[in-house]
Amino acid sequence: MPKLLRTLSGLCVCVTSLTLSGCSNEPTPPAKPVTVKPIVPPEVTDPTDPPSKTDDSAAPVKPADSNATASAEVLLGSPELTAGIPGDGALTAEQIQAWLEKPENHAPLEIVLPMGLMAGSKQVQGIADNLMTRAKIELGRQLYYDTRLSADNTISCASCHDPDEGFAKHTQFGIGIKGQMGGRNSPVCFNRIVSGAQFWDGRAASLEEQAIGPIANPIEMGNTHEKAVETIASIPGYAVQFRVIFGDEGVTIDNIGRAIATFERAIVTGPAPFDYYEAVRPFLVMKPDDLASLKDDDAELYAKYEAAKA
Repeated sequence: MPKLLRTLSGLCVCVTSLTLSGCSNEPTPPAKPVTVKPIVPPEVTDPTDPPSKTDDSAAPVKPADSNATASAEVLLGSPELTAGIPGDGALTAEQIQAWLEKPENHAPLEIVLPMGLMAGSKQVQGIADNLMTRAKIELGRQLYYDTRLSADNTISCASCHDPDEGFAKHTQFGIGIKGQMGGRNSPVCFNRIVSGAQFWDGRAASLEEQAIGPIANPIEMGNTHEKAVETIASIPGYAVQFRVIFGDEGVTIDNIGRAIATFERAIVTGPAPFDYYEAVRPFLVMKPDDLASLKDDDAELYAKYEAAKA
């Protein structure tokens, strides 16, 4: 029986023969350690690394009920959101099942944008129609690195939007299957949560629509949506996740787009030095005695000042 593999970062699930993502025969870049480790004991690598493999004999799991679990407030950009399914080495069917059975992985996330990006909170796009959950982020990450979405198993989303290159590409134009060159530079994938229209010309109305566009583009992945769905649905490690996350719909091209878009919305930039300065600036006009009083009068505000100053 073929085995599915997945990267410790949980970026993708892939199989030898029927692999779950990013697991092509080509070498993958070395894993990079995560700066903030999850509470779970097993070591987890950086979410920007390609996927490893998992066992493909996942036991049946009931579809998740996102309404049964209270929403969880999270800071977008937190490493734990993209740290993947915990584990060390080959991910087993039991680990996939245990991950999917945890209610908190299906709770809709109430996202908080990081400092700096917070100014664009009113521009957040798409999450009302495509709720963000940890399970959906993880599935999207697996797909993002999966070269099997392409016709010849050589190109993934990460091929043109490489985490090691700022979720873009250093080349002047994107390179697709068979070395074909596109007509434009690959745009960055981060901070798409505050962007509506996608592609340089805005022809995709949503991130979901954009995510599935390259699959059927003859120069990029050169596949068809039908063939991509057939391939993904044939991989048990994927099939069980789609069934639990999307219910009876399972693997569809729209759900592939929803999962990838959810992962991409979780990719955001952190604060720049100027953002910290902006946070401290209101306090710079205060006298030392006023700052001392603030510590007693408004401990929460003073704590924010100390954090920004640090």
